[in-house]
Amino acid sequence: MHPKTLLHGHASTSFQVEGGYQQDGPGPSNWDEGLKDMINGNEPDNSYNMWKDDIELLKKYGATSYRFSISWSRFIPLGGENDLVNQKGLDYYSSLIDGLLAVSVTPFITLTYFNTPLELEKRYSGWLATGETTGSFFMGSRIIGNCFSRRTEIE
Repeated sequence: MHPKTLLHGHASTSFQVEGGYQQDGPGPSNWDEGLKDMINGNEPDNSYNMWKDDIELLKKYGATSYRFSISWSRFIPLGGENDLVNQKGLDYYSSLIDGLLAVSVTPFITLTYFNTPLELEKRYSGWLATGETTGSFFMGSRIIGNCFSRRTEIE
């Protein structure tokens, strides 16, 4: 590896760090339902409200990249192709990306980390009915790509 191309990165998943469970309009996810009797994602690390502090920590530890997952139910609460987009959810990710870029940390987006809007689970049995869920995922991916692809790496 060439030192100039080596990235010192950190990573997270939305359910593990975001919190803000009912803040600014996200819908519940399959994780919220499936783990409700064991743990919850209500305020895990509260990155939704403390993202500036998180970026300061990344900077302090010398990170040059940060991979995070997008919570599908945060930006499309019901998840479907024809369901409403939650602009506040997109604004959160946009602010996070701008904050990372401001301190020269390259943002990498993971489009899904097994985090599906609960409504899609109810409507279509999640990924078991691949046509409906896949179509919804592609639509959501286009939204994320249109909003963030010029400023991030998308995985």
